[in-house]
Amino acid sequence: LAHLPLGVVEEFAAGNPALQGELARLANGRVADLQRHLLMVARHTALQRVAGFLLDVDRRQHGRGGGTLRLPLSLEGMGAYLGLSLETVCRKLRQLERDGVIRRRRRLVDVLDRAALADAAERMPPGSRRRRVVSRARSRPAPRRAGPRPAPVAPPRAHP
Repeated sequence: LAHLPLGVVEEFAAGNPALQGELARLANGRVADLQRHLLMVARHTALQRVAGFLLDVDRRQHGRGGGTLRLPLSLEGMGAYLGLSLETVCRKLRQLERDGVIRRRRRLVDVLDRAALADAAERMPPGSRRRRVVSRARSRPAPRRAGPRPAPVAPPRAHP
């Protein structure tokens, strides 16, 4: 794996439209990955994050999944990536072990029940409901017009 300065890559790609398109596709894919990661950290429980991380590592290392995976990060690094403390990562991994979903051997993890791991990654916490996403355009009040407000109009008086 080589790291090249952006200027060198741009110069090289300047005369190659196919390479420019491929670089744009890769950059867009990376942006989409980062957006998914931010949403995951903001909206998922600790168990969902840990289970989803294991599924992602499994998919990257084995394609469709299966077998033993080698954790690419330390537990501290995993916690930092998932927005969790080291203690929470350890607690959730122990929970998955107790439930018979995984077996851990240092940085090696055997996925014993992939369906249960996928279920843990998707499961909503007890007592919560999925919220329906409402378009922001519809949920905001109409903007107020700039300028002076009209004077209030007094109701007509009744004649005796």
